[in-house]
Amino acid sequence: MKTLLAILLSFIVSEAPVLAIHGGYSLTSSGSVVGEYAGALVPIQDTLLATGSNEADFGANSLGLFTITIPQTGLGTGTVYLFSNGQQMTGPIQAIPDPTNTSGIIGVISATGQISASANQNDFGFIFNTTFVQVTGQAGGGFEAIATESNVSDSPTGVNLSGTAHLTVQTTSSNGLLTPTDAITFELFGFQQD
Repeated sequence: MKTLLAILLSFIVSEAPVLAIHGGYSLTSSGSVVGEYAGALVPIQDTLLATGSNEADFGANSLGLFTITIPQTGLGTGTVYLFSNGQQMTGPIQAIPDPTNTSGIIGVISATGQISASANQNDFGFIFNTTFVQVTGQAGGGFEAIATESNVSDSPTGVNLSGTAHLTVQTTSSNGLLTPTDAITFELFGFQQD
């Protein structure tokens, strides 16, 4: 019995490296989340957080474009562009493969830009002037995405990304204070470039 147990144990120990997963994060039975991605952010929910000024609405009337590279090891990086009403904010994306899901990617988004805002000046309750000023807009938050291999009939083919991003847009007023204006949920669509 001891001999049989020793033989079985030696087999398990010698075969353990063969049974281990090699190559880092993977998609189902083949593929990998490692690679270069590009995609779009489309708003699906916009919650107004502040009133009193008419900031460029980076909510329901916005669109985002992004690129991101997930390396074999280390932190993934990329760039995001947010557009709305002829104005834009740009900034970095940082991400990693999701440690709880082998086909997931999680990360953070940060973007800034000069945007227009209008403020009404009034005297004795009468609005007599609307002033347009340049303010600094900032958007930040997190995102989660799942990479899935597409079917042959899907377009684009290869590895596609789908997920959500939750961003809060803030503006810096003339006195330097940050004012939250919108909480936006974006639907994330993308595909692997290589």
